[in-house]
Formats: sequence, structure tokens, C-alpha cells
Amino acid sequence: MQVIRLARSKLAGGGARASRHWAKDSGRTVIRFPGRRPPRRTGTAFGRTFGLIALAGVVGIIAWAEWDPSAQARSRALPSSAIDGPAAVIDGDTLDIHGQRIRLHGIDAPERAQICQDGGGRDYRCGQRARRALSDKVRGRPVSCQPRDVDHYGRVVAVCRSAGEDLNRWLVRRGWAIADSAYSARYAASEVGARLDKRGIWAGDFVPPAEWRRRNR
Repeated sequence: MQVIRLARSKLAGGGARASRHWAKDSGRTVIRFPGRRPPRRTGTAFGRTFGLIALAGVVGIIAWAEWDPSAQARSRALPSSAIDGPAAVIDGDTLDIHGQRIRLHGIDAPERAQICQDGGGRDYRCGQRARRALSDKVRGRPVSCQPRDVDHYGRVVAVCRSAGEDLNRWLVRRGWAIADSAYSARYAASEVGARLDKRGIWAGDFVPPAEWRRRNR
């Protein structure tokens, strides 16, 4: 800030002398009196400091909200290589290979206790039918599963193949599972084909598995 000192002069209303200083600061003029300290512009600095503190607080809250320790644990538990071997079928979309539970990625099959209606309106155990279809498909054949994720139950979520065929897709095409679009659009086209041809559960009426779970658990 540039300060210009001029000649002494009397102030109106008194005999005391004072030196007048004009300070050029962004076009503003300030008169300074000897013995007095000029007023400090604390408001702007305080506002900036408060704003920075508030911003840091908001960033901290967002980071805390988005931090998911369970996601970090799932990432650490995700196998780095394929899981191969004979598979035991737990239900229409869950396998067990060497003691490792595997949830088939991108699909959702009826639960084992779920009841559906066939084309004639008759009840049947569609969850058990889905399980039996998958069991017949993999019986006596090695299965290879490529991990994609680990769910909140600790199961590996994977795309599984037998003799090179995508079992996830096969189940959707046969109508014993639906595409789980909440997690993947990979099998959406296969579901459209099963629905148009009225295969499996599409031959009659059924409650989507996710909705059935909400109602019955």
C-alpha cells in the first residue's frame, strides 16, 4: 500500500495538529492520525478463515459418509484367480466349490421355498425346479468361476462356466432365472428371449425373487 505524507495543517474544531496521510488502496482514501493505529480490516480475513474451515468440514463429512469398511473388506476377500472344480448346487443361483459359496453374477433365481404358477394356473415349486435344472446341467462336469465381487454374505459373486458355456446366461435363457439389472445388463437380452418363448417361470405367473424375499423374510 502506497502512503503519501503531506504538509501539516490545522484540523477544524481544535488547535491540535495532526498529520494527514492518504493511503491508496484499491481506490480508497484513509486518513491516519499520529498516535492512533489504523483500524484493522478483520472481517474479511475472518470470513475467509471461517469459509475454509466450513469447507474442510463438509469435505470431511462427505468422505466419512462414502467410506465403506465392508467394501474394503470385500475387496481384500476377492480371490485373484478363477475357482475351479466340481460344483454342488445350493439353489438356482448359488454353487459351492471346495467349500467356497459362489453367487452367480447378474442373475436372480427363485428361492428354494418359492411357489410360482404354471401356464394353467397351478402352483409348483419353481425354486426347486430352478435348482434341479442347474444341478442336472453341472452334474459330473467341472465348473470354472471367474470372481467379480464379494457380497455382504461373504459369497463370491462370479460368472461360472461349464464346458465353455456361461451358466449364468444358460439359466436366464432357459427361464429359470431373471436378469438382475440392478447389478448388470449382461443377461437382459437373454431374458427377453425367454419371456417371448415363455420358457421356465415365464410360462406362467411368478413374483420376482427379490420381491418374494422382501415379503417372506
